[in-house]
Amino acid sequence: MENSSRLKIRLSRILAVSVVVAGLVGVGGVAWAGNSYVAFNLTLPVAQVAGNTASQTKATTGLAGNIHITSVGSTYTVDAQMCSLFGLYCGGGTKVFGLNDGQSSTLQNSYGGGGSGMVAQLRIGSFNSVSVQVIGSWRSR
Repeated sequence: MENSSRLKIRLSRILAVSVVVAGLVGVGGVAWAGNSYVAFNLTLPVAQVAGNTASQTKATTGLAGNIHITSVGSTYTVDAQMCSLFGLYCGGGTKVFGLNDGQSSTLQNSYGGGGSGMVAQLRIGSFNSVSVQVIGSWRSR
C-alpha cells in the first residue's frame, strides 16, 4: 500500500475516534473533582439500557465512590456501577443491585486516582417497557 493511502486510512481512524470521544464528552457533561457529590437527573431508556451520569475525575486510587438515589420512577429499582472511559469500561467497578427511593450505597472499584471520565452507570433492575426517571447524586472519590 502506498504512503498516501496509509495516511488517509490513519487520518480516517483518528477522525472516527475523535468524533466518538467528542460525543461521549458531550453526553457526559463537565468533569468534576470526585470528592463532592454531583446531582443527576436521568431518564433511562426502555429495556434496561444503561444511562451515565456526568463524568468526574477520580481523586484516590481504589477508594469507594458513593451514590444516593433520591427517587426512581414508579415501582422500579436501579442498579449502579462506577465505570471509566465515560462508561465504556466497567470492569473495575462492582455493581450494586436494587437501589430504591432514599437509598445510598458505596461503589467499590479498583480505578486509579487522577483518572477522568469516571461515571456512575445506572440501569433499571428489572425489564422496563417505559422510560424511567432516576434522580440522585454521586461522587467518585
